[in-house]
Amino acid sequence: MGPRLDLGGATLSLDCPAGARALGDADLVARIMDNLVNNALIYSDAPATVALTVRPASDAVEIRVGDRGPGVPEGERERIFERFVRGAGAARSAGTGLGLYVSRECARRMGGDLALESSRPGEGSTFLLRLPPV
Repeated sequence: MGPRLDLGGATLSLDCPAGARALGDADLVARIMDNLVNNALIYSDAPATVALTVRPASDAVEIRVGDRGPGVPEGERERIFERFVRGAGAARSAGTGLGLYVSRECARRMGGDLALESSRPGEGSTFLLRLPPV
């Protein structure tokens, strides 16, 4: 992510307690995180700010990716996880509309899930990746 962050003057903050561990395939988790962070950078105005937080919960490890982008309109909040659906503002970049679909499927195949936890127009969105704890 370093070069991409530098290119747009973006910042990424990470809040992860020591010892937070989740069960999952490292390559699939990396693919999901790459997609979520890239989406945050694409859909946010420069300079983008992306916040990653990791928290252990009783039944999962929760990874949140938050941005200060335009938000997801209420009518699209579940649709953005469908195949070939791109969110509002998608004209900012090329894409197929498969990123969130594939990311959610990967999360579910590892026993977790991916959801849009919150979104406020003009204030940004937070995606929640839940994975089983170790």
